[in-house]
Amino acid sequence: MRNLKKAAQVIQERYNGQFPREYDAVLALPGIGEYTAGAVCSIAFDLPVPAVDGNVLRVFSRLTDDPSPIDLPAVKASVRERLAAIYPKEAGDFTQALMELGATVCGPNRKPECGSCPCRKICLGYQHGTAEALPVKSPKRERRQEDRTVFILQCDGKYALEKRPDKGLLAGLWQFPNVAGHLDTAHALAEVERMGLRPREILREVSRKHIFTHIQWNMKGIYLEVAEASGGFSWFTADQIDAQAALPTAFRLFWEEKERDV
Repeated sequence: MRNLKKAAQVIQERYNGQFPREYDAVLALPGIGEYTAGAVCSIAFDLPVPAVDGNVLRVFSRLTDDPSPIDLPAVKASVRERLAAIYPKEAGDFTQALMELGATVCGPNRKPECGSCPCRKICLGYQHGTAEALPVKSPKRERRQEDRTVFILQCDGKYALEKRPDKGLLAGLWQFPNVAGHLDTAHALAEVERMGLRPREILREVSRKHIFTHIQWNMKGIYLEVAEASGGFSWFTADQIDAQAALPTAFRLFWEEKERDV
């Protein structure tokens, strides 16, 4: 809604309340992307500008028997350029025909209805028997598995937190101290001592996992009482963590367990 209001203000101030009729001007309006700009310009103004969405990419991929992954920006740009070169004078009709074709007989997630398709005589995918295998998308990257040991260290009602590095995953956010790997009890206690703390008692251990786009953290959480609030960490009360720390979900999983501590 904010962008809609901003776009209306731009139209009023820059174009005297008249909607612009040039593609670049429409694209420059707040909240308007390439697809919307193409759809508006071709359907409303009959400009030869493609509106390329998933439906159109699928239709074009099958018509041209093109196995290029349609989720790649370069492929989408190429389709837009190739379509623009063949747009007829009836641009609005052409745009809507492509959209309708992709939403019906050449639809997604099912076998294309080539027998009833008005384009089958010019469709290379149909002629070559490849239409059902198209379009193609890039293979998903296999999610990397990472084991981590997370320390929920507490002393006199306060909990140890530290800031993550300014770059990379969860950059600059607060976290519980953690290390790579799943540590057994002896190695976990040794790690706490290496942090400059004196462990008193392991209260309990829990296992949790958190999935990022390309990484899965398999986490072992160790709730541990220490003798003093030191070790170079920032120590927060529970109320301070809730109000100030904004823990990422991966670590909040362990914070939500705190009331079960023995």
